[in-house]
Amino acid sequence: MKNLIYVKRKFIFFGIVNVVFSNLLLQLLLLINFVPISISTLIFILFNASLGYVMYGKFVFNISKIINRKYIIKYFFTLISSWFFLNIVISYASSLKISPNLSSIIMIPFLATYSFLMQKYWIFKN
Repeated sequence: MKNLIYVKRKFIFFGIVNVVFSNLLLQLLLLINFVPISISTLIFILFNASLGYVMYGKFVFNISKIINRKYIIKYFFTLISSWFFLNIVISYASSLKISPNLSSIIMIPFLATYSFLMQKYWIFKN
């Protein structure tokens, strides 16, 4: 139990770092409106996932060999499902005249929870 609390704290710390940098990128992409929402969210998810994979794998779940085909395939599945879910929510919220920026910010805790659970109990499961 004590170890789980420590892992959660590390995940939250590195998650905040990841969220800040990734969401700055997403907010900028949505603000300039240069590419469609689906491309903006895909760029965000790819950036977020690359940074997160290394930080969470190495520093949270203590994986020594981070370049592992099994981990990468599972992480990729999680990445695609996160992107799909985020894209659907932002598009739906936009149809209700809710700002894509606001809806993407609202999604942060849901995506973070999903990400932690997938990494802890499936991707990097010991």
